[in-house]
Amino acid sequence: MQSKFPPLGRDRLQILISILEEMIIKTKCSKLVISLTDSGYIYSYKVIKFAELSKTLLSDFELNQGAPDTLYEIIC
Repeated sequence: MQSKFPPLGRDRLQILISILEEMIIKTKCSKLVISLTDSGYIYSYKVIKFAELSKTLLSDFELNQGAPDTLYEIIC
């Protein structure tokens, strides 16, 4: 398959983070709740500040070596 997405998972995650950040900024929402899972199950829940979004997601994906099966409540 010819894909225009970067081959490295970290780079694809950075694209997702950029999209989430832009959504929050443009809509001026006070909270955004997302789940990141590839198993279809949620095993943990985290409340994070908007300023910590990128750092937290990159860290969680690296720690879990993939989708962290976590529900994130992002406070803006």
